[in-house]
Amino acid sequence: MRELSSYLIDAGLSLGTALTVAGLLAPLWPALELINHFRPFLALGAGLLLILLLGLRSRRLTATAVVLFAVNLALLIVPALSYGAPEDPAAEPNLRVATLNTWVMRGQANRIMDFIKQTDADVILLQEVGQGDQAAVLDQLASAYPYVLFDEHSRSGPALLSKWRWSDSGIIPSGRGRPLAVWARFEQDGRLFEIASVHTANPFEWRHQPGDIDRLIRFARSRRAPLILGGDFNLTPFSWKLIKLAEWANLRWGQTFAASWPANRLIPIVLLDHVLVPKGIVLTAVETGPRVGSDHFPVVADLILEDRQTEAAD
Repeated sequence: MRELSSYLIDAGLSLGTALTVAGLLAPLWPALELINHFRPFLALGAGLLLILLLGLRSRRLTATAVVLFAVNLALLIVPALSYGAPEDPAAEPNLRVATLNTWVMRGQANRIMDFIKQTDADVILLQEVGQGDQAAVLDQLASAYPYVLFDEHSRSGPALLSKWRWSDSGIIPSGRGRPLAVWARFEQDGRLFEIASVHTANPFEWRHQPGDIDRLIRFARSRRAPLILGGDFNLTPFSWKLIKLAEWANLRWGQTFAASWPANRLIPIVLLDHVLVPKGIVLTAVETGPRVGSDHFPVVADLILEDRQTEAAD
């Protein structure tokens, strides 16, 4: 029995090591990014193997388990320490942003409308808003959100709803028939800032994800006003591409150890929906919202914008 347990643990260590190394190669082969999304489970599995090995007293296997656990734990913690946005729960926010992939509003439009009204965000970022639902969004939310931005020509794309009038707006194309993002620039109470509703290619469209991230980086680096990105990035905080976006665009995310998908199952397992803010913007709170019928949970963030104006890019 002891030999069988040792064999099974050895096989588990080999599999865990192979997956860990493969995940590290994701910058070279984007398809391997799928492994990194499940980094918490790799770390948990390595930890369990280490606990089991302490009872077997196998020095060789225990040393391997220690290294495997340490590597995965570091890859789990470092993104949170390096790219987590600063928080001040005691401060008074001056901007609330909510983001939700509506899942093309498959019969849950009323629940989503109720959530939007109850959360009372200043700016709502939606993804997968189908053409058939765009009129409903406009009609039902017109009184609370008179300013709505989306691509009228795409069958399903991101949208931005605001209580405030914007001074400029635009679309970031993806080249795949729907926008990568829609964005708007606001001048509110002496503060100048921009917000974009983002929807990148899904995790299985790994050939398109690097291009989407590069487009977002180029756009973010071209802006001279503080830029907030929110939406369904289809990437977790443990993915190289989201880390690349945060690093190269000088952004920080609000959550690391949370889950927003799949919300239509018993337990969500990965965090694909984010609010990314530039350095200088502080979060007072960020949390996943309730189930609204979509396969994504909404994410709501309360922010503190800087009091000074920043010159915007033309």
